[in-house]
Amino acid sequence: MPDADPLLSAALALAGEGLPVFLLGRTKRPVANCRDCSTDDPDHDRVGCGHLTCHGFYAATTDPHRIRAMHAIVRGGLLALRTGAASGLAVIDIDPRNGGALVPELMAPTRCVATGSGGWHLYYRDPGGPLVKNLDHRGHPGIDVKADGGYVVAPPSIHPGTRRPYRLLGDRPVIEMSPPLIAACRPPEAPPAVSPPATLTPATSGGLISDLAALLAAHLRAVDRAPTGRRRVTLYGAARGCPHGRRRRHQRGRRMGRALRRRPARRTVPLQHHHRGHRRIPRPGGTDRRGSRMTEPDPTTDGAAILDRLHQVITKYLIMPNPETLDATVLWIAATHAQDAWTHAPRLVIKAPEKRCGKSRLLDVVDGTCYRPLMTVNASTAAIFRSITETDPPTILLDEADTIFGGKQAEANEDLRGLLIAGHQRGRPTIRWNHQTRELEKIPTFCMAALAGIGSMPDTIEDRAVIVKMRRRTAAEKVAPFRSKRDGPVLRRLASDLASWLRPNLTELENAEPEMPLEDRAADTWEPLIAVADLAGANWPDRARRAAQALNATREGDAKYSDRLRVLIDCRTVFAGFEGMPSTVLLERLKALPEGPWAEYNGVGLTAMKLGVLLKEYEIASENITFEPPTGRVKGFHRTAFEDAWRRYCPPEEKPAPEPYKPYPDPQNSSSDNVRLFQHRTA
Repeated sequence: MPDADPLLSAALALAGEGLPVFLLGRTKRPVANCRDCSTDDPDHDRVGCGHLTCHGFYAATTDPHRIRAMHAIVRGGLLALRTGAASGLAVIDIDPRNGGALVPELMAPTRCVATGSGGWHLYYRDPGGPLVKNLDHRGHPGIDVKADGGYVVAPPSIHPGTRRPYRLLGDRPVIEMSPPLIAACRPPEAPPAVSPPATLTPATSGGLISDLAALLAAHLRAVDRAPTGRRRVTLYGAARGCPHGRRRRHQRGRRMGRALRRRPARRTVPLQHHHRGHRRIPRPGGTDRRGSRMTEPDPTTDGAAILDRLHQVITKYLIMPNPETLDATVLWIAATHAQDAWTHAPRLVIKAPEKRCGKSRLLDVVDGTCYRPLMTVNASTAAIFRSITETDPPTILLDEADTIFGGKQAEANEDLRGLLIAGHQRGRPTIRWNHQTRELEKIPTFCMAALAGIGSMPDTIEDRAVIVKMRRRTAAEKVAPFRSKRDGPVLRRLASDLASWLRPNLTELENAEPEMPLEDRAADTWEPLIAVADLAGANWPDRARRAAQALNATREGDAKYSDRLRVLIDCRTVFAGFEGMPSTVLLERLKALPEGPWAEYNGVGLTAMKLGVLLKEYEIASENITFEPPTGRVKGFHRTAFEDAWRRYCPPEEKPAPEPYKPYPDPQNSSSDNVRLFQHRTA
């Protein structure tokens, strides 16, 4: 009787072909070792270990009983196939997201699997011998080679990020690698060893066994080239390297000290300043200065529980307008701790109609819990520019933003608005000409930012933001008072917990492709938040998607349309169900709309010339059309000229259409194309 679970059936089928399989966890990573196998004992035999799921691909097997037992233990996992000599397979992993593409001159048609992330796995027979890990050195980025010491996810597993299945394409057999592909997969040959030139050993008079001046110069070069953060260690190694001569140690030390003092001081990266004092947010989880993961994530960390704690902290001090806004704020704060993983950096706009609505208080909570906060009220644009670094950028927090972008100050702060717009997407630096060095400078702009103020922010910023609309509390709504000195440490511990959970998962978050309920720029803005929610699990994925849909719908309802788009929408309203209209009638109906601005547009009302200018950007123009007497043949508009622009730019129509204008066929030219243009449209 066949197995009901398709994943188990596929595992047994592969095992029947002699291919060893095992099960991964839900995140494409091997299942954690048991307590007995979680040891650093060098004598522990990973190959001969009898435990079902320990040691990753060493647990791969072709035994049906062990596969069924493994499947019973690891529920909801992914099926994996061991590569290399154990299975006789070498798999070419092509990832288009990283620039990978099929190379026909190297890769002959063979068994192919479409991956859940949009790539392909090409199965070949293992040629034996050492193979490289990827083909970057051959000029083919995004192509990995899975052989000895590796594994691949097999169908019908579901990709944890995209929720799309791995699928077998066609029924081609596994074939041998072509000779060009084997050559490309071999490690490059090491250059022949070159014997160092013979040097004369100086006379031993004076107690030297080598040229101390050359040795000292070499150590000084090493110290001078040491990267920031490694200079002290390099200097210590240089000091230990000099005593190999036979001079007295204190004489050599004095000589190196004098030489170092004569060298110009190196510029170091200044300590990032925080408005409460100098501090650094630690990077737990073994991350380097760029945030790259150096240790595996701790599987015992409960991300959903950490988000729940942050949720409780916000509700302790603030009354949020609705649950969706609260969830969005929680996820935005969490996403700041994984900025290095994102392609887009969503903004958080906190606005209210009046003062005393909790904007600054919410910004205080964000300041205490986000990653590397940089709070400012009146910092110069140049200072904010210089505070953003290419690696490990801060989180910019702008309070009283209405004083920056409102009134007379708006024009003076255009550069800051440009920074907030460009910094929404990675790889959009600001370019400046340095008059002192006479060189172009690329200033990074990518970082997450939160703005708080009264009223709306510039539309181009809100279009890239998660918008929080705060309201003043009623007398019945009570919250706990916030005191920075007392409550700040609690928030900082929560920030540290968020970093401990998210920083080790940067690689997984960077590769995540969550299923998005939105499209275009709204999807770009919300993708980091939904990726964090998917990583947390529990009910957070559903809550994140509900929040995205609710807040985006509110944003679209509040959107201020340009004059061009407004007239396009109003033309759809007055056109209703007919095929054409004279320009004069269209203008009259536009001016008659009760909520339209066209009757007093520019002080004199909308004219035919101005209407043509507004519609020109949509490639809509008037034409000569025949109407019944006494109108005759005059300028007018065809409905078909509008329809494409209506579909592309206008929101869905809600209001019922008015009674259409009723034209008639041209009696003098019954064969003309515009005879029946103006009859009422029928469904």
